[in-house]
Amino acid sequence: MVGNLSIDPSLKGARILLVEDEWLVSVLVVDWLRQFGCDVVGPASSVAQAVVLAAAEEIDAALLDINVKGEVVYSVARTLADRGIPFAFLTGYAASMISETYRERPVLQKPVRSERLSQILREMVNQSVK
Repeated sequence: MVGNLSIDPSLKGARILLVEDEWLVSVLVVDWLRQFGCDVVGPASSVAQAVVLAAAEEIDAALLDINVKGEVVYSVARTLADRGIPFAFLTGYAASMISETYRERPVLQKPVRSERLSQILREMVNQSVK
């Protein structure tokens, strides 16, 4: 399933915040991010930890699970939005379940494919460079 992914020159060195409480998903996504050439911030497995990282760390983009240990991640999304940092939701929820405030953000449905993840990351990192 993981395969051997290659470094994407447009993602090399990009700092990506990952907020994910499911251990297996987190390990898989961290592995993919590193194979793409990204530097992983986190992963944060709680909303409290994620808010601290989102407020303090240098981040190019973020991937947010919507429900982290029973708590919605919108406080993290608000912090990132206030800082102008692009983010996408990585979730098993339907896009219609996302707060109206954030519905324009990209949504990656679990189980996510590495190709789709790299595509969304490239779009977000290019957006943050502008």
